[in-house]
Amino acid sequence: HTFMQQAGVMREFRETVPLVGPATAAYGAIFKVIHAAGSVECLFDSRYRERCIKKKIISSSKVVGSSTAAIANLKWLSQHVPPRVHLSNIRLHLNGWHTAARYQQKLRCVFCSNPRAEDRLEHIFVCPVIQQAMPAQLRSASDGRVTADTLFLFGLSKPDRLLAALYVHAIYTLHNTYRHTPDRGELRQAVERIILDIPLNSKLRKFVVDNLSTFPQR
Repeated sequence: HTFMQQAGVMREFRETVPLVGPATAAYGAIFKVIHAAGSVECLFDSRYRERCIKKKIISSSKVVGSSTAAIANLKWLSQHVPPRVHLSNIRLHLNGWHTAARYQQKLRCVFCSNPRAEDRLEHIFVCPVIQQAMPAQLRSASDGRVTADTLFLFGLSKPDRLLAALYVHAIYTLHNTYRHTPDRGELRQAVERIILDIPLNSKLRKFVVDNLSTFPQR
């Protein structure tokens, strides 16, 4: 309530609501009013420079180009998915997943049984158990894997971008669950349940449902 009483926020809200939906209005209020102009770009630039590019997680070596593309993709995503999906993807870009490595701990991956695999984003991108749960639509033609670039939503058509974002959200949700419970089900089924629970318009939902069943042969 106090947040909405701020003059700038209310002005932004009043000016935006008649033209766009609540999700876009909220995005504009936060990114145009709460954060100074250019601050979001600076935040993404620093994260990409420190992690994604320095550690060669993504293929590009261009900091500004990558962060600018990421912000554009995430803004587009905010118009098509619920906030929980949008935020899961933002967290991925900004190293905001709750991995053990983020908290300076060394713990085993919560998905696979490899005793040498640490719970960190760098491993999550290549974890064989997660790779097995990914759909054929998102896999690289060269090696049959889903790349970090794809999970960062780079170079994808809009339908594939949406599909990748939903899988990112599902993996993020299950990672948070598995951190606190020893119970494990079949990952692919758990991912599908989470994705199918996300409200989408009928055309996008059909595309997603059609691709949930197109897994590569084991």
